[in-house]
Amino acid sequence: MKEVEYPRGERVYKIREGKLPEALMDGEVHVWKIELGDLLSCSRDLDEFLDSSELKRKSRFSAKEHANRFALMRTHLKTILSKYIDAKAEDLQFELSKYGRPFLNTGNLNFSFSLSHSRSKALLAVSLDGVCGIDLEFKELLDESDAQLFRSFDKDATSKIENGEWRENFYQSWTLKEATAKALGLGMRLDFKKINADRSSVPHQVIVEERSVNPKNLWAIPLKVFEGYEACFVTDNKATSIKIL
Repeated sequence: MKEVEYPRGERVYKIREGKLPEALMDGEVHVWKIELGDLLSCSRDLDEFLDSSELKRKSRFSAKEHANRFALMRTHLKTILSKYIDAKAEDLQFELSKYGRPFLNTGNLNFSFSLSHSRSKALLAVSLDGVCGIDLEFKELLDESDAQLFRSFDKDATSKIENGEWRENFYQSWTLKEATAKALGLGMRLDFKKINADRSSVPHQVIVEERSVNPKNLWAIPLKVFEGYEACFVTDNKATSIKIL
């Protein structure tokens, strides 16, 4: 299994020029904080920025909360990306990679973005400097049954459980692995036990022990953005500077 090579789509967007407040500098990544609010009582017209395929996808959600979350996430995604792309938010149409990751064909192979949400919060990373992946998780209280889940995705779980260290490592480990899988464009198709990192320094060097994945130098940066949440950003540029917006 190789990481995703995004195809050239029919629709091509141009990166905005000029020194806007949101303009990306070389080696800089923007991470946008997004508040989703109460999705059940949301009174906004959430369909304004959705195209026909997205409206169809929204209609498949049986729960109003989930339908509103999808529409609101797409609205935020398009609104923010339109700050970088020379197109109106409502005109942005995403294409999907082989493994279902949305992308915009800008003609710039280094342009990438990654979106993650958990409960009422979300993070969107935007980069002009290579691949990126981001993951955000609300830190639920963990009980002993979660230790078995920890074993399923962390190869060092047994020693961490025996030493009583698994709870503090649970979300750090998961967010790093999911952000890595997103950066590679593979999502849950990658065995998380084969994603590990050298945590002796920041950024952490990520090690992917999957032979079928083309080797990349990946680096993970833990983020503390929201109280009670864990987040991690992964990139192939060690010198990346992160700006929280």
